[in-house]
Amino acid sequence: MTSRHKILVLTTSIGAGHIRAAQAIEDAGRALSNCEVKVIDFLRYLSPALSRATEEAYYAATKHIPRAYKFLYDLEDRPATKLKSIQAKVGSGKMFRLLMEEKPAAVISTHFMPAGCISEFDYAGPKAVVLTDYVPHPIWLYRNIDLYFVAHEEMKEYLVKSGIAAEKVHVTGIPIKQEFSQRFDRIELRKELGLAPELPVILITSGGHGIGPMKEMLLSMRRVKMPAQVVVITGSNEPLREQLQAIKAEYDFPYPVTILGFVADIHRWMAASDLLVSKAGGLTVSEALAVGLPMLVVRPTPGQEDGNTDFLLERGAGIFVQDVERLPMVITGLLRAPRRIEGMAAAAREAAKPDAAARIIETVCAQCAHKLA
Repeated sequence: MTSRHKILVLTTSIGAGHIRAAQAIEDAGRALSNCEVKVIDFLRYLSPALSRATEEAYYAATKHIPRAYKFLYDLEDRPATKLKSIQAKVGSGKMFRLLMEEKPAAVISTHFMPAGCISEFDYAGPKAVVLTDYVPHPIWLYRNIDLYFVAHEEMKEYLVKSGIAAEKVHVTGIPIKQEFSQRFDRIELRKELGLAPELPVILITSGGHGIGPMKEMLLSMRRVKMPAQVVVITGSNEPLREQLQAIKAEYDFPYPVTILGFVADIHRWMAASDLLVSKAGGLTVSEALAVGLPMLVVRPTPGQEDGNTDFLLERGAGIFVQDVERLPMVITGLLRAPRRIEGMAAAAREAAKPDAAARIIETVCAQCAHKLA
């Protein structure tokens, strides 16, 4: 009889992408008969108050003082720093109790904070780290880690040059939910979503918390010179949704505008769209690639999102828009050249790795079986 492996996935809610990556791995684990996956938000487990404070500080820094965030990001771009040493010890007592309570066969981290903490412990099962951006950073790299999962081959080369054994590094892509691999009849899907089936769809998002120049982007859409329709999704940011509704009521728009808050079927809205205007979070980029949706990146968070933007540009699947004021001109130009949009969509699908979550959990489970053999 095949033994069933309990896999613990540690993540944090600092940035919605880390949670989404963990949930994608959890979903993929359900397809395996020899695997049971449990996701834990490690920072909330450690201290709900600390978790809320850290989240608020992160979103405030990325929204209001991105240069300060970039400074800290660059400051940590070294193999060994005081911050890495400190965060590896944060919550070590609770981590030990968690391991004793859960007795996992393996631990996977989708955020560098629990990755640093788990690296301090020796136990029989493998310890894995999933990097959730398209650019590597030393803050993810710790001793005593058995497996690293990265988005593309160049990241593996970086890790190997940083001293990680090549056999520990697997190029899988970033884990996203399987629903982003679904294919739809776009015309029928638009009808189901209440959209005009014949008009191109410009989708504007800015992460799960609606960070970014959303109001400026919506207002700029009035200057697009081609027939289109706009969908804006603000995620969990309800005050922003209300502000955008007020803008829609106050100003004249020459085409249909749909404003939504949190949606559970974001994959369907992406599949119905021709262009995505957004920040370049690692999970958002991965989801757009899987759907085959070209991205226009506006004001990426300095640091990892710069690297994610570079990846899109290098693969021909995105455009960096320097300023919101230029956005209508860029969109107008693309709508006048539908073949270019088709080419970007094909490039996105070519760069996609939609089966990353399944490959990650299968590799970890195989490692568990190997250790038990």
